[in-house]
Formats: sequence, structure tokens, C-alpha cells
Amino acid sequence: MELKIKNKRELNFYWSYIYLITNKTKPPSLCGNINQMEICLMKASLSTTLNNVALEEQILIKIKKDCNNCLLSDTEMSWLNKKDERQINWLWFFILSNKSINNLFLSFGITNIKYNPDNTPSSNHYYYNQPMPYLAYNPCFIPLNNFTPTPTPPPIKLETLPYIDLFFTFNFNQNSYSNKEKHEIIIKYFDLALAKKEDKIKLINAIRYQWNIVSSNDSFSWLTQDNEQQNKWCIDYIIDYWNKNNINHNNTINIEVENNYSKFVFLFDIWSAHPDTKKLFIQSIKKSYAQKKFRDKQIGKKQCSFNLSQKSINQLALLAELQGVPKNHILESLINNKILELGVKQ
Repeated sequence: MELKIKNKRELNFYWSYIYLITNKTKPPSLCGNINQMEICLMKASLSTTLNNVALEEQILIKIKKDCNNCLLSDTEMSWLNKKDERQINWLWFFILSNKSINNLFLSFGITNIKYNPDNTPSSNHYYYNQPMPYLAYNPCFIPLNNFTPTPTPPPIKLETLPYIDLFFTFNFNQNSYSNKEKHEIIIKYFDLALAKKEDKIKLINAIRYQWNIVSSNDSFSWLTQDNEQQNKWCIDYIIDYWNKNNINHNNTINIEVENNYSKFVFLFDIWSAHPDTKKLFIQSIKKSYAQKKFRDKQIGKKQCSFNLSQKSINQLALLAELQGVPKNHILESLINNKILELGVKQ
């Protein structure tokens, strides 16, 4: 069977499902770009595993049907901005928490998805414990050495999509650290999930709607990205707030991000609180951090009280205004200069 594969995502769809059929004996994903050699190697791997031309043809036809039914276009996936680390980390949390797209549908309030034999993806008999989904025409696995080509039995009517842990099934890295790798896995997650295109678009619309709400809560312009001390303090502050208010955050512990700034923003974004609650929290944390900065500046300083003439008070205020520094800085500077002038050893 000649494969007319148009782009890398389509080739990856074929490659990933053949990866399962070959019992995961080949790399789980492509390393290079789409070319005829990659396609030939993929088909050769399938042929070697099956050693049955009729079965190979049937499997490729079924993969093609699933690809046509399930794979969204680049335009339909363009909403996911690979340069937006904040968006990627937020969505990464949801797909890592919902490793099956079934659960992800539910997380975004999509519950009434129905399927029928005419428009259900052809692999709707995919059983989680089956190593070779395209051979699982029924719950009884068909051994390769006993296979005899027969007409495909009528499909089982399923009300919901079967549960497939996409991370386990396709060996996705659950401990991804970089924004680039997370983006690639999210794309594969949506590509390889055996759900109809129209249902995936419903899900994407729900995700985009929720993201618009989340991202509008705060721009974090008050945070300095490379100020590790500030960012670490903010992480401790939000975790302490959650602990005091009995808010469970155990599912955030193993999520890796690239820096502490991204970690705080991520924690804030995945917090499922009302927008008004989040606005009050931002006001509180900004006020608390301003107080912390003031306290830190007072370290090593003590209050000193003495009397000055009104003239000296006015002159001190003038010097402070001209130099743009606090009055105590003027006094400290005058004292230090006089010590140096007299050559006093301290």
C-alpha cells in the first residue's frame, strides 16, 4: 500500500501507532524530517513484525482512517503558542493530570460526547491492556500466527471514548523540564488521542476560553524575572497561603519548570480560585513584599533622635531634595566625609 503522507505530524501519527504494533521495538518518535526513507523504514518495520501482507494492508488502512478522522490541521492547532511559556505550563498541568483525553474533556466541562459506528474512529475497540490496538477487534486478542484475513466484524457501539493513558501508551516524558519539549508533547497528545476532529475542536475552544480568563488575572509586571530572591519568596508566600487556607496543592509538587519566576506564575495560574479572590491575593502579596523590602533596608540601622535648629532642618531638606536621596543619607555622607578629612581611624 502506497502511503501519501503530507506533513510531519501525519507521519508521526502513523509512526506512533506502528510503534505500538511492533511492540515498542522502534523509537517512539521521529528524529528527522519527513522523507521517503523514513516512510520506507516505517513500513519495513511493520512488515518485519507482522510477516503478513494482508494484515499489514488492513492495519495501514485503519491507521489512515484514524488519521483522517482525528488529526487536526496546523491552523487548528496554531492557538498553542510555543513561545508562550506561561500558556504551555498551564496546559501541561492539565494534560499531565488527565493523561487520557477522556478526562481532559471532563475537566473542561464537556460531558455529552456521543459516538456511532459511522463516525467513530476505526480503533474504537482500543483496549488499554492490549499491546497492539489495531489487532483488538474484540476483547479477545488475535495471535499473529493464527491470523486468517476475514471480514471485519461489526463495530461495537460505544457511548464514550475508551480510556487510553497517552503518556504510558506512547512513552511521553512526564518529567519534561523545557518549554520546547512540553509543547511538542502537548501537540502529540492532541494528535494521537482517538477522538473525532469536531470533538477536539470543542475541547480546544473550551481550553482557549478558560485560558483567556486565567491569563487576564494578572500580567506579573511587578515581578522581576531574574530576581531569584523575590521569585522564591513569592513561591513560599503562595504555598504558605494555601496551607493556611487548607488548599490542596500536592498535584503541583512534581511539575518541572525552567525557573522560579515561571514556577510562581504557574502556581498562581493553576490555582482554581475565583478571579476576585486572585485579585485580592495579588494585592496582598504585593503589599507584603513591599513591607519585606522596607524591613530588609532597615537591617543594620537604628533610630537616632536629636534636636536641630529650624535653619539646619531646612538646609538638610534642601540638600536631600537637590541630591534626590533621603535625609539620613545626607547626614551619613557628611559624617563619613568628616571622618575621612580628620583621618580618624575606626
